[in-house]
Amino acid sequence: MESTMEGTLKLLLNIMPLIDTINSQVSEHIQRAELGVIFGLSWLITWYSHVMDNLKIILRLYDFFIASHPLMPVYLGAVMVSDHAELILEIDCDMASLHTVITKIPSKINSSEKIESYIQKALHLFKIHPPESLEELNQKWLEKCQQIQEEEELKRQKEEEFYLRQRFKNDKNNQQLNKNSKIVKNKKFSLIRLKENRLKPNKFLFGLTFTVGVAAVAMYALNSNGIKDTPDLVSKFYQFLTLKDF
Repeated sequence: MESTMEGTLKLLLNIMPLIDTINSQVSEHIQRAELGVIFGLSWLITWYSHVMDNLKIILRLYDFFIASHPLMPVYLGAVMVSDHAELILEIDCDMASLHTVITKIPSKINSSEKIESYIQKALHLFKIHPPESLEELNQKWLEKCQQIQEEEELKRQKEEEFYLRQRFKNDKNNQQLNKNSKIVKNKKFSLIRLKENRLKPNKFLFGLTFTVGVAAVAMYALNSNGIKDTPDLVSKFYQFLTLKDF
């Protein structure tokens, strides 16, 4: 056994280019989530025994891997992941969610017929893309990863620009709403003041009406009693109303 996992990870890096040859949608979805290949680490170092409970299936895989190329566990992993394309593509492009689902894929295999089917598919994939062709596949995959990264960066920039435009638009709308609200409040205040002023009695008119009324009553009373010094009484009454000294 090696002192580090460097060699193991180097072997495991071949799983993504192999998945891409089977189902490019799955490989791109995993790459966009920036998951990497860590999901298959335990598959390779334990030959899937860490994630499987069926002893019969585990022993069958051990026989298969012992009699095959050292990279065969990677080929088998690529086949298993690609076979669950529908499940993987339904999950959001999120690293944690995808890691949880993909690492549990081997544990779903509970029949000898299913594992034999995967073994035959892995052998076929090995025949189409033998180990000596993996270097070229890896180079193509790296170029594709670069393209995906550029697309994701452009997507993030567009989302940021859209967010900033929406924020600017909302701020502008809020400022206009506040301005309109102040105008409405001022108009309401003016209308209330006008209404109050209209409801207030005119003190001058009230006082004038009261004075004329009192004077008329007084004149009538004086004439009715035959008082002749009416002008003098009226003058004194006027002084009384205006609070002047007699």
